[in-house]
Amino acid sequence: MDYHTISALKSLVFIAMFVIASHLCIPKAIHSWELWKKTKKSVHLSNAVASVAAAFFFYSADFVIMVMRLIGWA
Repeated sequence: MDYHTISALKSLVFIAMFVIASHLCIPKAIHSWELWKKTKKSVHLSNAVASVAAAFFFYSADFVIMVMRLIGWA
């Protein structure tokens, strides 16, 4: 693999993590939270918390990658 292929793959991973967090994790967390408010089942609450945690880690990784690119380490 050459440098341009690796750079393109890094960009795709960066975009994919953002899309997964914003279009999958957060809506799932909102849906689970609303279900928990209606049913009061702890399973729905734990799903909401897990989805928010996953979105947080995806966004954190994106932020770290962005900072590393600005500094010039990646």
